[in-house]
Amino acid sequence: MSNIPILPLFFFSLLSFPAKPLSLRAASPDSAVLDTSGKELLPGVPYQILPATGGTFTLSGYQNDTCPLVVVHVQQKTDSLKFPPVTFSPANPGARVIQTSTNLNFKFSITSSAKPCGSSMVWRLLKRISEARFISTDGVEGNPNMNTFVNWFMIEKLSSDKSGSPYKLRFCPTDVCKCSVTCSDLGIYVADDKKRYLGLADKLEPISVVFKRAS
Repeated sequence: MSNIPILPLFFFSLLSFPAKPLSLRAASPDSAVLDTSGKELLPGVPYQILPATGGTFTLSGYQNDTCPLVVVHVQQKTDSLKFPPVTFSPANPGARVIQTSTNLNFKFSITSSAKPCGSSMVWRLLKRISEARFISTDGVEGNPNMNTFVNWFMIEKLSSDKSGSPYKLRFCPTDVCKCSVTCSDLGIYVADDKKRYLGLADKLEPISVVFKRAS
């Protein structure tokens, strides 16, 4: 088993100083994220993230690497175990619903006995020795600060989208790292191995999504 090589210094290229004060500001009531049934998304409740292009997200190794696992977009149908739902945890622990434009931990909802690699299922930004910046597991849950900023993502409202999917995913942890960050939408990167990796979409089309509560 080989590990994905990581370049820690990469993350400093995302940062721009001087520092800003930490602000976990509350969003307005009308910015609550809604699921496909029109109900507000709730912290800790599992949901399927469904892209407008079909399919959903699951876990996979990158090429010959097996751990940590990365997030990939799959379009074919398979059993539910291979399509684990995701829970959301706001940086503000007092939040009762999931709001747009607020930082969240994304976490695959998988039982302890079924966890591959024995690692955390929290999403984080990962840098390989390549131009791609993928989303992987093995992140840190909670404790928003400068040391954990790669674990925070947000859901943004799309003003208009022909696909009918009203939201997009974004990396922009400015409220948790006390600094300015190079923000980016998330998109799909198709690598040489033909897998569809979820990552920062600097040169990619942002992926639009909806959220369906898992049964």
